[in-house]
Amino acid sequence: MESEATSAAAGRDLAAWTHELTQALQILNLEADASLIRSVAEAGTRAGGADAGAVTTFLVGYAAGLAAAKKDGTPAESVNFAAQIALKTADPTTADAADGGWAQTAQ
Repeated sequence: MESEATSAAAGRDLAAWTHELTQALQILNLEADASLIRSVAEAGTRAGGADAGAVTTFLVGYAAGLAAAKKDGTPAESVNFAAQIALKTADPTTADAADGGWAQTAQ
């Protein structure tokens, strides 16, 4: 079982890594929501297997980047919108996973 100290240290490591990577990628106007990203990866893994989590998070990031580049909201709004689409699509209980989505964005 993971101790609170180990968990806190891992959180600091993740925060430090995220900061370092966003700086290196010159993504200066986005606070990465590690909890949301983890949820997207887990949903992708459940929906499509072990490698699907990584692919899902990549595709969410790519879609969010396209939307942000077109100035369709703030970068954080673009990430959240793309993440919600992925979460909905990965949920087998969703009646119509494609409902809404990017259909009206002419991608």
